[in-house]
Amino acid sequence: MLKGYVQYTNRFYRRTGSLWEGRYKSSVVQAETYLLVCMRYIELNPVRAAMVADPGDYRWSGYRANGLAQPDARLTPHPLYLGLDADAALRRQAYRALFRPKLDAEAACEVREALKLGMPLGSERFAETICARLGIRRNTGKWGRTSYHANGLLKTDPRLTPHPLYLALDTQQDRRCQAYRALFHPQLDAEPRVKSEKL
Repeated sequence: MLKGYVQYTNRFYRRTGSLWEGRYKSSVVQAETYLLVCMRYIELNPVRAAMVADPGDYRWSGYRANGLAQPDARLTPHPLYLGLDADAALRRQAYRALFRPKLDAEAACEVREALKLGMPLGSERFAETICARLGIRRNTGKWGRTSYHANGLLKTDPRLTPHPLYLALDTQQDRRCQAYRALFHPQLDAEPRVKSEKL
C-alpha cells in the first residue's frame, strides 16, 4: 500500500524518489549579517521555481505578512525585521525595497552551500564559535583543503558591500555598529539612532 501511495504522490507532485528522500537540513544563521539575505532567498524560491511571478503571489510566503500587511498568526516578526523602521507602513516599504534588486547568484549560492553542508552562515568568528560549540569540523565534506567561500561563513570578502539600510544607521562605522546592536539589545543604547527615511 505504501508503495502505491509513494507512486501516486510522485506523479501528482511531479517528483521522484522515496517519500522521505533526503534528510532534513538546517543551518545556523548569524542574524545581523545574513537573516535578511536568507529571508529573501526563501521568499524568492517560488519565483525562481516559476510557480509565481511575484513573491507576494505565493500563498505560503512570509512576504505577504512582512511586505504586504496580510496578517498571519503563525509568524512572529524578527527584531531585525522590526528594526527596519518603527512605523509599520515604512517598515513594509523598506522590506519590499530589499526585494527590488535581484538576489545575486553568489548570495544564493552561499545560502545553498551552507544549508547543503549544515555549516553556520555568518562571519568567520561566528562560524568558528558555532562549530566549536557543536563539535563539528568546518569543511566541504570533500577530500583536501577546506573550501573558503566568499560568504562570510569562512572568510570575509571585501567585494561584498553593506546593505544601504545598514549604512543609513550612521555615518561612522563604530556608531553604526552600536546602533545596529541597539536594534537587538535596546537596553544597551537608550538613545535611538535609526532615523526613518522614506524610500
